[in-house]
Amino acid sequence: MLLLLVIPATMAAVSVDYDRDKDFSRYKTFGWKPGTPARSDLSQRRIENAIQLELESKGMTQSKGKADLYIITHVSIEGKTAVHVENFGYGGYWRGYQMSTVHVTDFEVGTLIVDLLDGKTNRLLWRSMATKTLPSKMPKPEKVEKKIAKIVGKMFKDYPPQ
Repeated sequence: MLLLLVIPATMAAVSVDYDRDKDFSRYKTFGWKPGTPARSDLSQRRIENAIQLELESKGMTQSKGKADLYIITHVSIEGKTAVHVENFGYGGYWRGYQMSTVHVTDFEVGTLIVDLLDGKTNRLLWRSMATKTLPSKMPKPEKVEKKIAKIVGKMFKDYPPQ
């Protein structure tokens, strides 16, 4: 219960930035370049599969050779601490009774960054970043896969930019 009060962000926070001068409709194929992988190879493959499905659903195809776009993913997990102080009692500072309780909660925040680079110039065209508080217990694999797909779907919701 306390964790819900301290860490209300259950949905991933997503932001997107892109080159407004580019015509994204001309990018038809994509490939992969190495980035900063997830701690688990399973998680990394789930992220890559979700991105591939999103791009394919938008009419793009994966290229075995040179590609119009290259995808680079960066995954990080950062430990955080939340402190919640509860004061209760009556009276003022000098008179009366007052007591404080301090609750300290450790948690992890995961960040996924997806970069799309122009295949000819290698310049960054589009970036999306998603940040989410991670659960304290490992969820079932199918739940992890669904959450990753949902987050990646949110990241690519308005891709390609108009």
